Amino acid sequence: MKVRDYKVWSQEEEDALREGVSKHGLGAWEVIRHDASFVVLKSRTGVQLKDKWRNLVKFKHVTSNDLGRIQAHTKQKHRRGRKPKGPAQTQAASAEQANQASQASQAHHHAVAAAASLSLELGGFVDPPG
Repeated sequence: MKVRDYKVWSQEEEDALREGVSKHGLGAWEVIRHDASFVVLKSRTGVQLKDKWRNLVKFKHVTSNDLGRIQAHTKQKHRRGRKPKGPAQTQAASAEQANQASQASQAHHHAVAAAASLSLELGGFVDPPG
């Protein structure tokens, strides 16, 4: 069985990871790894970057100010290309979703009722859906 060599993280790698997350946001591990600005991270895998970040946060090697800024930056990056939703749009979307769910429930109820009716006509040989 082959044992993998463990390479201790250098301060330069940790700093590059912090800068990479600041630049690209949380979850962009492969993007950070392949960014020419962070060549020191090229030998690490995306999973190693994710795990190291998790440990930096867990053991408080990242300040809460940094975390807040990074999380806001990440949310902003994920929203690009989408129109921001205001309260009226959110309520309209919720009402539409409720309407669609109600229609789906009614359709299912009608299908079950039709199957039961058909089952009675055929002498009880048809199982109702769902």
